[in-house]
Amino acid sequence: MPKNKMIAALITLLISGLLFSSGCARGEEGEVGFETLAQGFDSQIQEKCNFVLENEQELELIWHRAGQNSPPEVDFDEYKVIAVFSGEQPTGGYEIEVERIAETEGSLRVYIQETSPDPSDMVTQALTYPYHIVRVAAIEKEVEFIYQ
Repeated sequence: MPKNKMIAALITLLISGLLFSSGCARGEEGEVGFETLAQGFDSQIQEKCNFVLENEQELELIWHRAGQNSPPEVDFDEYKVIAVFSGEQPTGGYEIEVERIAETEGSLRVYIQETSPDPSDMVTQALTYPYHIVRVAAIEKEVEFIYQ
């Protein structure tokens, strides 16, 4: 193979490799930062559910249902709020947490981890209602909730 063709082939392979490793060609996810606004075990929401809040009225309603007093100020031109609730649990020791948020070509994926107490754990013998509320950039894509 002539030297020029070999160099051209190597450059093509290099460019292809860069595209694949950056995720452009495979549609990989890009991490999106978020900030916890509230997390706890005493919401008033009895069913497992998720919310994407895009204005002050929605935030105020969910904030109070989460058992919180005054909601934080959120600039909804720059941010949206994601709230996840695990519903009623029979004892303490249950948790729900937004572990990470990732952006794909077509959506914003919210990865959620739920944990349960081990049978040998000493837990509060009371009903609990775990929740996690986070603030994330107002990326205009469909939000997918993925439980791990």
